[in-house]
Amino acid sequence: MSSTAYVHYHTLTRGHAGTINVLAFSPDSQYLASGSDDRSVIIWNVPSGKSLYRFSFESRVDSLLWHPRWEETLIVACESGSLQQVYGFSMAHYGVYDINLGVRSHIYCLDFHPSSCLLAAGVGPEVHMTREISRNQYACASMRLPEPAANTDMDDPRYRAVALKFNEAGGQLIVTYLSHGIVCWDISTRQSIWRLVPPTTDYAIGHSAISPDYRQIVVHNFQDGLQQYAIKGKESPHPMLKYLFDTHSDSKLALQVAFLHHGRAVISGTSTGRVCIWETASGDYFQQLPHDGDTIVAVTGCQRGEFSYVATGAASKGAETYIKIWRAKIAGLSTPQYIIARATLYEVLMRSWHIMPCLSADDTQKIVSGIVVTVVSLLIPWALYRMSLLIPWNQVVQFSVIQVCHYG
Repeated sequence: MSSTAYVHYHTLTRGHAGTINVLAFSPDSQYLASGSDDRSVIIWNVPSGKSLYRFSFESRVDSLLWHPRWEETLIVACESGSLQQVYGFSMAHYGVYDINLGVRSHIYCLDFHPSSCLLAAGVGPEVHMTREISRNQYACASMRLPEPAANTDMDDPRYRAVALKFNEAGGQLIVTYLSHGIVCWDISTRQSIWRLVPPTTDYAIGHSAISPDYRQIVVHNFQDGLQQYAIKGKESPHPMLKYLFDTHSDSKLALQVAFLHHGRAVISGTSTGRVCIWETASGDYFQQLPHDGDTIVAVTGCQRGEFSYVATGAASKGAETYIKIWRAKIAGLSTPQYIIARATLYEVLMRSWHIMPCLSADDTQKIVSGIVVTVVSLLIPWALYRMSLLIPWNQVVQFSVIQVCHYG
């Protein structure tokens, strides 16, 4: 089986009336959430291309993410500093929980770690973290990370965070700053573990994405394309790979980037009307997705089985704003069924483990009791079977026959 190019799957219209700032596929890839300048978030059904729910906010939506623990739950951040958790979607009602960070300013980026229950937000020039203590309830206080160290080679004093990502274990937070490089913070000590500062010719970073194996980070440089850096071992300010646009790009526009195909490709928005996808092995183009000359800032992708999906959102189109969904069949990503079953079981177990700390005491007791009953019900038959193997059945039969003959 060979890989296929991305083909147009849906064009989503009659939804937003302003620039699409953020797109996110749900964990099961069935839904797409979009946030816009028109102060709304829309949930779309991916297979049908139909809009399902629309939520309104007090200002433009710049960042959102699907909650990794709870189904039908979104965390939405706005330009005004509003940070809310939206849950329980239905046609007639939905719940909203206000997350208080103790500071209110423009929120540019978010990330949530399922094991530690920590939510990180880039708020104005600062990065704040708060912990979810139970479902739809967060701690009253937040923790602020220190300001990044100044770099004498940089003329731009701004240190706004443009992207956040927890490491796998959740003990570190990798923060990409607009003009102060990339810093990996130890959460417990709030100390910098390592720092990566791009060359002064293109030090400004518009957005970044970290590979699924947490070994690479790709950044948009506001100039001619993307740079990819290694984030394991000794960090070097020199990129290991460059992905260049083949036409001149607007240097004032921050374009979003993302990894695709389990890290085998990267995608970037565009100001030239063609969304670009490169292969990470060679740095060559995999494909360019045409958008009729329109500016595309928001891009995202997901993998579902052997199919890869990409969503792209138009900017500065007003009432003609649209979202496109693309699909490709990617070679080498299919998995034997027994591995899928094992991975699914692992995911269920890990999800259950992650959810436990945020449940009430009664719910936790019921779940633990259910697990104990299930384990005991499985152990008893197994124990009886093992005991039966220790019994000398031949001698028992012979003794029984002798007894029958003797008393018969």
